[in-house]
Amino acid sequence: MNIVILTSYFHPEITGIAPHATAIARALHGRGHAVTVFTPQPHYPEWQVHAEYRGRRSPSEDMAGITVHRSRIWLPRKDSVTLKTRLVGEGSAVAFQGMKLLRHLPTVARADIVIVMSPFFAQAITALALRAALRRDFVFHVEDIIPDSALDTGVLDRSGGLARALVSFAGALERRVYRSARCVSTLTSAMRDNIQAKAPNAKVVMAGYWIDPAEHLPDEALGAEFRAAHGYDASHLVIGYAGNIGAKQKLHALIDTAATFAERDDRVQFAIAGDGAHRSALEASVAASRLTNVRLLPLQRGREYSAFLNGVDLSYIAQADGVSDAFIPSKLYPTLASGCAVACFANERAELYGLMRESGAALTYTWAETDRFVSRVLDLAEDRSELQAMGAAARDFALARFTEESALAEFVCAVEGGNGV
Repeated sequence: MNIVILTSYFHPEITGIAPHATAIARALHGRGHAVTVFTPQPHYPEWQVHAEYRGRRSPSEDMAGITVHRSRIWLPRKDSVTLKTRLVGEGSAVAFQGMKLLRHLPTVARADIVIVMSPFFAQAITALALRAALRRDFVFHVEDIIPDSALDTGVLDRSGGLARALVSFAGALERRVYRSARCVSTLTSAMRDNIQAKAPNAKVVMAGYWIDPAEHLPDEALGAEFRAAHGYDASHLVIGYAGNIGAKQKLHALIDTAATFAERDDRVQFAIAGDGAHRSALEASVAASRLTNVRLLPLQRGREYSAFLNGVDLSYIAQADGVSDAFIPSKLYPTLASGCAVACFANERAELYGLMRESGAALTYTWAETDRFVSRVLDLAEDRSELQAMGAAARDFALARFTEESALAEFVCAVEGGNGV
C-alpha cells in the first residue's frame, strides 16, 4: 500500500507524540508499505527549530526507506507561549504543510490511505479536504483529545468569548472528523469511550504505545555513569523527571515536595531533565526556593536518556487534577522497560492510576496523599530492597503488556482493510 502520514511531531523529536508517530511509520514500512510522512521542522519541546534544520528550505529526507517531507512552522518564543500564539503557530504549520502537500500532490493522490495524527487538531481540516477533493480515505489517530485537554489544563478558558467560540467550533469539527474517518484510532480504552460517546457511529480502534525491549532495558553500568556524572552516591535516593516541562506535568508540585525533603532528609534528591514552555518558570521557582536538592538538567536524548532512567531510583510521572482521566504519559513506557520504579500521582479515576496500581512497579497516590508519599520515601531511603523489587516488576509488566503485536493489531487491520497483523 501507499500510505501518507500527516503528523505534527516526528523523529528526531523525542518527546510528545513524536516517538509514537515515528514508531507507527516504521511498523507500517516494516510490513512492506510505502510510507510518506508530512511534518513540520522539528521544534518540540524547545519551541525553536532544531539547529541542524535551521536555514534549510523545506528539507525532505529518506529515513531508512520512509520519505519525510518537512515544512516550515512559525514559533513563538518559549517565554511567550499563550493560547493565541499556540493557535498562530499551529495554523502556520498546517498552512505550510498544506502547501507541501500541493507540491507533492501526485504522491498524495496515489495514497491508499492517509493517517492523520492529532495534535495538531487543525490537520483534521486537511484530512476532510483531501477526502472531498481526492476521495482519499483517512484514519484519524487521537493522541490527545481536543478540546478536552486544552480545557483541562487551563490553556483554554471557557469564560472568554473567543474561547467559547473555539470550543464550539472544535467540538463540531471533532464530531465531523470522527464520523468521516474510515476509523479513529487512539491510545487507551478510556479515550476510546470518550470518542465513542461523541460519535456513536464511528469505528474506534486501539493503537497504543509499545516498547522495544532492546532499546530500553535495565543497565547498572549506565545508571552508575549517570549518578557519578551528577554527584549522586549510594546514600542518595534520586527522584527524577525527564521530558516536556509544561502544564500537564505539574512539576511545581514536585518542587514543593523537594522543599519538604530538604528540611527532613537531604539524602532524597531530585533531578529534572527537560525543556518546554514552563522551563523558565521552573528555574525561577527553584532559584527562589534556594533548593540544593534539585538539579535542573537539559533534555536527555538517546544514551543519556537511558542512563537517566537507570540512574534515578524513582521516576516521577504525574497527571494534574482535571486532566483527562483517559490520558497516559508516553514516558511511562520506556520508564517501565528500563526497570525503573515509578512515583505516580493521579486522580483515582484515571487510567494511569489504575495501571500503576496493577503493575506493582509504583508508589501510587492521589494529590491529597503527598504526606503519605513523603513518609514512604523516607522509609525507602533507609531500605532500598522494595525499590529493587518494584524495578523488576516494572520490566516484567512492560514486557507482558506493551508489545507491538498487541498494541497495533486493531490499527493495522483497519489501515490494511482487514488483513490484520
